[in-house]
Amino acid sequence: MMQKQAEPDWNAYALVASIEDGRLAKGSTPIPSELAQQYENAWTAILPIALRDLAGAQDDLTVRGALAVVSYAKGQHTLAAIALCTEDERVEMLGG
Repeated sequence: MMQKQAEPDWNAYALVASIEDGRLAKGSTPIPSELAQQYENAWTAILPIALRDLAGAQDDLTVRGALAVVSYAKGQHTLAAIALCTEDERVEMLGG
């Protein structure tokens, strides 16, 4: 669905990142084995889309969502969580 969109939708990236965040949360239920390959394939497919959209993104929500998806796809889970934070939250984390 995201491959066919003319414009990136930050909502889609936020949803994908939120699902992965929940999946990685301590105590979460693992993906059923019969769906594991499809889930992995979806992550393989979304990475180039997120990179494409990130390259042209200007608005904050799309940048943060696409960056979070790229980070999760690359195994950078902490970076993904930080990418989803607002600018004010990131400044606060840095003690500013």
